[in-house]
Amino acid sequence: MAAGACLCWGVALFGIASLLCGMANSIGALLAARTLQGAGAALIVPQILATLHVTLKGPAHAGPSACMAGFGGIAFIVGQMGGGWLVSADIAGLGWRNAFFINVPICLLVLALSRRYVPETRRETPSRIDWQGTLYLALILCCLLFPMALGPELHWPLWLQLMLVAVLPLLFAMRQSALRQQQRGDHPLLPPRLLQLTSIRFGMAIALLFFSAWSGFMFCMALTMQEGLGMAPWQSGNSFIALGVAYFISALYAPRLIARYSMGRILLTGLAVQIAGLLLLCATFSRFGVATNALTLVPATALIGYGQALIVNSFYRIGMRDISASDAGAGSAILSTLQQATLVSDRLSLVRCSWRWPVARRKLSAGAD
Repeated sequence: MAAGACLCWGVALFGIASLLCGMANSIGALLAARTLQGAGAALIVPQILATLHVTLKGPAHAGPSACMAGFGGIAFIVGQMGGGWLVSADIAGLGWRNAFFINVPICLLVLALSRRYVPETRRETPSRIDWQGTLYLALILCCLLFPMALGPELHWPLWLQLMLVAVLPLLFAMRQSALRQQQRGDHPLLPPRLLQLTSIRFGMAIALLFFSAWSGFMFCMALTMQEGLGMAPWQSGNSFIALGVAYFISALYAPRLIARYSMGRILLTGLAVQIAGLLLLCATFSRFGVATNALTLVPATALIGYGQALIVNSFYRIGMRDISASDAGAGSAILSTLQQATLVSDRLSLVRCSWRWPVARRKLSAGAD
């Protein structure tokens, strides 16, 4: 299937799933719809990255990539502010459901524009779907993520431990299956030749370390502002404005900085800037306590956003640097899948905070006295 068609199917699936999320009348129905929504998102992101990688080369690739990253920052602001406002406004008495229903007209607009503006890119030689590799990957993710999410709550029963142990043999079986397909001239889900590239291995390591920590940070920040500082959802969303604006500005200038100083140096700079922002954030909470508000958070969140854009720009460019056009879809899928898989740290943060939040709230309140 061509990348453009796959993108449209992903957008359509995401829109339908969003509608089902908003209509859900039970936790089970909501979880099922969210799973479908995740499948739609999984079809969207790799196609965007692959299309940029295949259709644009050299300097022409830097500008659109920066714009995509920059608008990601704007989308972050709109999502935080808009989501908080929709929940607080309680339009038509629908409450949180509006945060899902709003996706439906957006998806319809994207589908209407896609036919005109999204180019079709496909392999010169069509390949069959690697169902065996897909099954292995699904089993590996389940055996890895479910124990990490449920283990602390269920006190690590034997069946969760066995799921974790099963990850290594499943990885070996998937690798052997991919090698056999590659020798036959087929196209496995995760081509072994890609994993031999130092650049994509480094990109995968950055994705694993950075996004697992980042998703947990976002959860803890939202919990701190709403439960600890007593902010309404829309006020909590406003606290991220400086982060999103700084991310947008940094993303636009990142290609020029990378061209001048190299990707490795910009990656290290982004890490240093974000560390400084996190330390300043800790100092802000320590200094102002429960009096912390959106304005006092601006310096710290701006530094965090600026550093994050440098990291994300470098991560994708390093990971995709040595990948050929024929493997662009597989390479981008590897990076985006790993990025999404690390969102399990949201769940881990929830478990940790559920244990420690009462103590943390008392300390935060004491700091304001």
